[in-house]
Amino acid sequence: MTITIFMVGKNKDAALAASVADFLKKLRGFATIELRYLKEEPVKGSINQVLQKEAQRIQASVPKGAFLVVLDEQGKELNSLQFA
Repeated sequence: MTITIFMVGKNKDAALAASVADFLKKLRGFATIELRYLKEEPVKGSINQVLQKEAQRIQASVPKGAFLVVLDEQGKELNSLQFA
């Protein structure tokens, strides 16, 4: 199984980068992990327009038939049982 993680923009936080690297190291014991960085959309217009354009680029990069999970800091929080 291959898990592809898309990240928009470059991470500039060293602590977060270290956490991501540690998380990916742990995951690689169970699956092939591919991390893809996508360029941030230039801020022109409303934030919703920018997010929509970024979402379209992400969707265009997802392989056909792939199972898609979207993580959002403002999304609904689930515990392990609810997530499974």
